[in-house]
Amino acid sequence: VRIEFRAETRIEGDGCFVRSEETDGAWSVNADLSLSGLDPASGMTVVYALRDPNGAVVASGTAPACERIALALPVSDPMLWSPESPMLYAFSCELKSGAETIDSFSASVGLRTVEWIPNEGMYLNGKPYRIKGICCHQDHGGVGAAVTPAIMEYRIRRLKALGVNAYRCAHHAVPGELLAICDRLGMLV
Repeated sequence: VRIEFRAETRIEGDGCFVRSEETDGAWSVNADLSLSGLDPASGMTVVYALRDPNGAVVASGTAPACERIALALPVSDPMLWSPESPMLYAFSCELKSGAETIDSFSASVGLRTVEWIPNEGMYLNGKPYRIKGICCHQDHGGVGAAVTPAIMEYRIRRLKALGVNAYRCAHHAVPGELLAICDRLGMLV
């Protein structure tokens, strides 16, 4: 259970969707943002940035605040995400009133393509990719279902050491922490 205390005017955490897209060899990170409690006459802005896995700013800008904002941030020469090389870009944005930050949102995103070709299988980033997966329940020996992020990370690291590259969750809603750990360590879900 989480309790969040948020400003009346805010970026909706559940209303933000960040994803990578490749079209004819051109890559972008697209972000769809939803704002709540916004007074259209407020003159607020959204300041955003995309950083590559090394922390360098790839794209940035400012947009006038409105109820829905769609951003397309171009990425040239992307570092692609894969289980063997889990490169993550960092998207961040701030809702600002003048110099004051009212709210902020951030998300990690891996740039990659996934394609299923009949009679051939899965292709990751344009290359055939063999899935070596397991099915895992949410509980863990000794702690039951009270699995902490440290235990989740331990489990993913051990599975990777065994050669596993895909994790299937069984019978439960997946904690966001587990998905973030899989993204960071390079595990398909």
